[in-house]
Amino acid sequence: MKQITLLWILALITSLASAQQKINIIVLDSLTQKPIAHVNIKNGLHETVGQTGENGSVLIPVEMARGNLQCSRVGYEPSIIAALSIDGREQIIIRLLPKSIEMEEVQVNTGYHFLPKERSTGAYSIVTEKQLQERIAPNILDRLEGIAPGLQFDKRSGNSVMNIRGINSFGSGGIAPLIIVDNFPYTGEISNINPNDVESVNLLKDAAATSIWGARAGNGVLVINMKKPKARNELSFTANTSFTAKPDLRYLQEMSSTDFIAAERLLYDKGFYKPSLTGTNARLFVMSPVVTLLNQVDQKLITVAEAEEKIRSFEGLDYRDDYEKYFYRTGVNQQYNLSTGANMGALGYRVSASYDSNKGNMVGEKSERLTLTSSVKYEPNRMFRFELNSSYNNNGRMASLGVPNYPLNVGGGKASLYPYAQLADAHGNPLIIPYQYNAAFVDTVGGGRLLDWHYAPLTDISKSRSTMNNRYLSFSPTVQIRPMDGVMFALMYNYEHQANRIFGEYDVESFYVRNMVNRYTQIVGGIPRYNLPKGAIANVSNNILASHKFRIQGNVDKIIALDHQINALLGAEVTNNMTSGESRRLYGYDGIRLTQSPIDYLTRFPIYGGLASAATIPFTDGFSKGLNRFISAYMNVGYTYKSRYVLSFSTRRDASNYFGVNTNNRWKPLWSAGAAWNLQQEKWLENSDFVNALKLRMTYGHSGNSTGQVFTDVILQYATAPDTYYGKQYARIISPPNTNLKWEDVAQLNVGVDFGFFRNRLSGSVDLYRKHTTDLISTDPIDPTVGFASINRNVASIKGRGIDLQLNALILNKGFKWNSSFFVSYTKDKVEKFKGNKYTGLNYASSGGRSISPIVGYVMYPVFSYRFKGLDPKNGNPLGFTADGPSDNYSQLLKDSVEQLVYHGSGLPLGHGAWTNSFSWKGVEFSWTLSFKFSSYFMKPTIRYMDLMNNWTTHADFANRWQHIGDELTTTVPSFSYPGNQNRDNFYSYSSANVEKGELLRIQNVRLGYTVQDQKMLERLRLKRATLYVTANNLGLLWSATKSGYDPDFTYLPNARTINCGINILF
Repeated sequence: MKQITLLWILALITSLASAQQKINIIVLDSLTQKPIAHVNIKNGLHETVGQTGENGSVLIPVEMARGNLQCSRVGYEPSIIAALSIDGREQIIIRLLPKSIEMEEVQVNTGYHFLPKERSTGAYSIVTEKQLQERIAPNILDRLEGIAPGLQFDKRSGNSVMNIRGINSFGSGGIAPLIIVDNFPYTGEISNINPNDVESVNLLKDAAATSIWGARAGNGVLVINMKKPKARNELSFTANTSFTAKPDLRYLQEMSSTDFIAAERLLYDKGFYKPSLTGTNARLFVMSPVVTLLNQVDQKLITVAEAEEKIRSFEGLDYRDDYEKYFYRTGVNQQYNLSTGANMGALGYRVSASYDSNKGNMVGEKSERLTLTSSVKYEPNRMFRFELNSSYNNNGRMASLGVPNYPLNVGGGKASLYPYAQLADAHGNPLIIPYQYNAAFVDTVGGGRLLDWHYAPLTDISKSRSTMNNRYLSFSPTVQIRPMDGVMFALMYNYEHQANRIFGEYDVESFYVRNMVNRYTQIVGGIPRYNLPKGAIANVSNNILASHKFRIQGNVDKIIALDHQINALLGAEVTNNMTSGESRRLYGYDGIRLTQSPIDYLTRFPIYGGLASAATIPFTDGFSKGLNRFISAYMNVGYTYKSRYVLSFSTRRDASNYFGVNTNNRWKPLWSAGAAWNLQQEKWLENSDFVNALKLRMTYGHSGNSTGQVFTDVILQYATAPDTYYGKQYARIISPPNTNLKWEDVAQLNVGVDFGFFRNRLSGSVDLYRKHTTDLISTDPIDPTVGFASINRNVASIKGRGIDLQLNALILNKGFKWNSSFFVSYTKDKVEKFKGNKYTGLNYASSGGRSISPIVGYVMYPVFSYRFKGLDPKNGNPLGFTADGPSDNYSQLLKDSVEQLVYHGSGLPLGHGAWTNSFSWKGVEFSWTLSFKFSSYFMKPTIRYMDLMNNWTTHADFANRWQHIGDELTTTVPSFSYPGNQNRDNFYSYSSANVEKGELLRIQNVRLGYTVQDQKMLERLRLKRATLYVTANNLGLLWSATKSGYDPDFTYLPNARTINCGINILF
């Protein structure tokens, strides 16, 4: 009986063991032999029985492996394992073949975790390393234009200002997206990042994608992923040289010297210059050579013939020629990068060194940048991983402080220089030009006892210099612990330190020093007394940034009961950013002895020659310090069922010392929710040859914004110098208490679809979204008796909507390959509510859509103009409209409210996009990108006669002015009338006659490259790959809706053309 019982127990144990038997399935890439994660495995009943982990393996119970097993993953051809090959085996190795075109197989990096795109619900755009390397620029952001839908660059201000999906804030500091580098917000200068060290860039656009970054992500998030150790050992070298053309000053449409001289003659005959020539303050006014000659004729100092001969010699001159010859040059930028990496099992590393040398377009301008980066990982087993990323950047820049910007501002009542000026004679010798004061005054003042007060721009170039040095250090250690499969805990720390020093020195021979010394000089008994020492003047500033960030986080990524997958993270982080700065001015500076002279800052000295009232010597020393603390707690949960249905939820709470005395205002709770449906996983689509990917997404949530520096507490500023009248220290309140200030809030609804058809030969995405931004911060008028006219408050809201469309096509894929990519984005934001400062119609019309001007019911950059009726055929006056009909009552016309103005549209293009085509054949690659913008308007510059008369500010429209009856039929430019009328100029300049459409088509980028195909030659040279290339950027407009010749993208000069050649070598 005991033997029977024992046999029964053994049989039961054997049966149980058999029931618990599992098969280990390992999936590898057939080309690289690397494990593939997230491979779905289904049995013959189309039931999901498992998904491979990060090591490419999964254990499947034998009883679940019924029938044939199917393995599938985005980007790979599916594989089927016959049932007969499974029986009795404990391990099966499967190799998947990559598809001819891979869908964007994302590991989307949100800055907190990596998430396969098929399990995400948010709207993302991925910029790959290949796309980044096809653009050549020293700044990583310059390589992103025209690549991703929703990302727009506004260059009208002279700077490149990014926005993602439009504008969500009124403050200039609240427009750009949050930038993340290696999982932490980046606080250094973006120029510290070397593009050669960037692996990819992720754009997070909707609420589900951005809300994880909370109160700083209302404008979208740009995640920059730096390169890390790779599975294979490699050594690479990259070198390129760029040539940037001189700026084309002829683009600026200005009066010819002949027209300018004709205008001067007319004004002289009218007596316009008489008060400036003969008045008691004549020494303060700069006069041109033509006016001086005409005055000398009247004074019988020269003959008419002598004057006319000299004036005729001026008519063919244009000082832009001298500017381009002596101040500008072809810019040359050289970049070199050497990187190496290895993977030695548990230990892996990547280090790189980059050197940039740049000779700028301006004479005397040059810069150098040294960048060192390293990334080390140590993973002795699956339970523990340590990673350390570090970066060091040393950026130096030199420039001459004596190179004036164009147009040259000569002062003395003028804003520009007369067009026929000569900066050098025929032999290149520097010439003196009128500057700051009347030439007759400068020629005789002081009787030779003062320093030379003349100004020669070409001489002044070498008499001053500025050096800037920026040193940046960053390191980020990370410790990850995996106590079990699918569970990970991480401790992360990031430290950034940036030290910026600027030193500017004016030699004693520079005009800057000579002018200041002379102004504070007193001549007593024929002997000059120098209240300001005769020596160099130096300005020094030092700014320090120190940032500490710490994060603790737990991640879970588990498959439960085969069909259910949970990925979640929970964490908290703290940030402490401290900035400090100091500035000093050193008078009588001696750079050899490193000494300076003592200065009397309290005495009010008379200014020589009565050029101004008595004044103290400028004291510019100062100190500053700032502290920004940020704390957050966050949670993100994602759930996937049968790899088809995805749900996501994110919640976060942020607090900052900048906001809210009240707890409800200091803390900002934010959340998002999303859902996605992977239709290609459905049984009725999974075997379709036509549909390879089809995913529907929808998200809604809230993120925040802080619009730059705002304060809730009273800010008191202490003066660094005593009061000039009483000699006492003093302070002033620069920011009143603002206890109710709170975060701006951006709510966004996004509906999207991702697709791939015809074996992914056609793929892309479409996203429709609506935004509602509330609690916007803007200046709000308050009772001025409290000591302030306005205060920052939450006074506005914006509503917006838009669409992003991305299409990718592989048109040919044989020996000759042709890839095409197209995207278009359209965003329209309107002000829903605004209780801040309101202005006159003239303010809105004069802005020309170049600045944010909030008006309820209109876009953020509205273009308004006065209604233009044409020119009066009797006198060429511009005509507008009043209630009584056409009118030239300009003071009345300018009083029009904004409701009476013509509204054209947005100054910032509502739509933008790009079309890129790339072709390859036997190692030869050719690509080009056309970018376009639409649905925008701009106000072009034109002639303003009062500015011409008073400031020498000119425009070529002067040649097209009305001069005779009938000209009104062919021109809109008013007649040149005397005396001038500022209201007349304002009306015409800001009228609809000068508003044009801003649509354009631009050749953004062209690239030609060759990758060596001769493997024997590569082996002889011990190379794995070698590529030579030539690129051209900023090639200009292919088409524009404007007829004026202006580039709507730029208010001043367009970006110059750049030609680049380079080589990439992989050893």
